[in-house]
Amino acid sequence: MTADRGYGEASVEAKLGSLGVKTVAIPRKGRPGPRRQATERARAFRSLVKWRTGSEGRSFSLKRSWGFDRTLLDGTAGTMTWCSWGMLASNLDKIATLFDERDSTPHLRLGKQPYASPDATGRPKEAPSTPTVS
Repeated sequence: MTADRGYGEASVEAKLGSLGVKTVAIPRKGRPGPRRQATERARAFRSLVKWRTGSEGRSFSLKRSWGFDRTLLDGTAGTMTWCSWGMLASNLDKIATLFDERDSTPHLRLGKQPYASPDATGRPKEAPSTPTVS
């Protein structure tokens, strides 16, 4: 469980622990003491805080670029539809960008793929045998 610094209190962590949450990554307000510093520097804690920060950046990007700032459809079902199409458009754009990057990379474009491309039958082509010099 992770949240921003505004929720960082011992009582909140105690309640989450009683609910069965194993890892709580909520930074506390103010300067932490030595014990709390050790907790906040743990790998799991830092990983969750970074994940939350990244997800906020992704949500801002969706809001700015894909119309998530306002839905034009009414009701909960309309909002779900609007968000689903926005996510699909964002994912397709990302996939297209990755394909463009792959196609513009010289070592991938020149046919040095890790496997042979399939022939008309769908089976992979055999690698040409190299002649041996005796």
